[in-house]
Amino acid sequence: MTTVEDDEGEDGDFLEHDEVAGIVEGLPRREDQILVRLAYGTGLRWGELTALAVKHVRARSSGSYEIRVARAWKRGARGEGFYLGPPKSRAGRRTVEISEALWGELSELTAGRGPDELVFHNGRGQQLIYSTFYDRWREAVDEAKSRGLLPAWKFPKVHGLRHSHAAALISAGVNLDLIKRRLGHESITTTSDTYGHLQREAHGPALAAMDQALGFGPVSSAAEEVDEHQPVQDPGQCLYVAHLGSYRVAFWDVEHAEWTAERWAQDRGDAVRVERMTCDWWRRTAGGVVGADNGLKAVRAEVPSRVLVWEAGPVVYKDDGSEVMPEPAAAEPRSVWRWDFEEGYTDEPAMRSAEWLPGAEALTEARAWGLDRTAVKAAFAAAYGRVADLLAASGAVGSERA
Repeated sequence: MTTVEDDEGEDGDFLEHDEVAGIVEGLPRREDQILVRLAYGTGLRWGELTALAVKHVRARSSGSYEIRVARAWKRGARGEGFYLGPPKSRAGRRTVEISEALWGELSELTAGRGPDELVFHNGRGQQLIYSTFYDRWREAVDEAKSRGLLPAWKFPKVHGLRHSHAAALISAGVNLDLIKRRLGHESITTTSDTYGHLQREAHGPALAAMDQALGFGPVSSAAEEVDEHQPVQDPGQCLYVAHLGSYRVAFWDVEHAEWTAERWAQDRGDAVRVERMTCDWWRRTAGGVVGADNGLKAVRAEVPSRVLVWEAGPVVYKDDGSEVMPEPAAAEPRSVWRWDFEEGYTDEPAMRSAEWLPGAEALTEARAWGLDRTAVKAAFAAAYGRVADLLAASGAVGSERA
């Protein structure tokens, strides 16, 4: 049996406060607005949020306010549906403090309800199903994009509010141990592995601010002091290689390598490993060109970029236009995480390709990919039209990529 939503799956995009506010503006239902603000303000999982009863929202005599996480929705065996059970782990049973503003909104929402009634429900007092809410969430996300309140390249999921909560706390200088307790992680290692890179990114501005306050003036960050492609003086020094499927990606920082490997495993389900290697080994095996950078220009000083890309195809056609071994819904866009070292990584709304394949069978292939699902779908239709043109060109050979 599993929880409704596993904790550390795809984290989606981290959302800034203004971006969350933009999405909230697009939600016409007051209870949906409060749910999103509470998710962002507490970091609770979906199964925990929707299992809250009125009695779990409490005011202390000291004037502080809290939510008691005592249960979560769980999915039973096949055909058994959902049931209320304990949180994901022992640490998941926790108390999370909330602001007076959130308390006021929750009090407004729960006024006149019994202590055992659900705070968020389907309108009939029953479980609020994720897919029902997600439809409204997507509409609000699309509206926020159309109004310029959310970047077009972001495709946030509801669970991303949990990660955005952690990112906001780290940005404010909150230590990982407190974040661990708020999120209900069993181990500080889970918190560090998931969000440690954000904490490290916050160190530079914090130190610069302290130096300025002490009268030392502005100082350069570590990233400014050390050029990513600076020649290496000691060829025997070590680097860290993440083996990700058929890719080998090298890093100077072991934490960058491990973070990338963990995310790759979550995305693809592949076995991964990180090895400590000498720079000499990297140059010999990775084909580095020895020169001013000692063949180490490809070694990364930060984690790779990662975006959610929509892909349609590839679909292969015979010379009569029929599909070769068609897969169900192959032409329909599907989402996949792509890294900047992979084919298919892009920052464009849509790209398309229609080309002949090598061989004597006169096969053609159409595919499309990009950040916008609607644009990718249109691009695939255009790629298919280009395939038809190629097939009608009486044996002409060529390809098109836009």
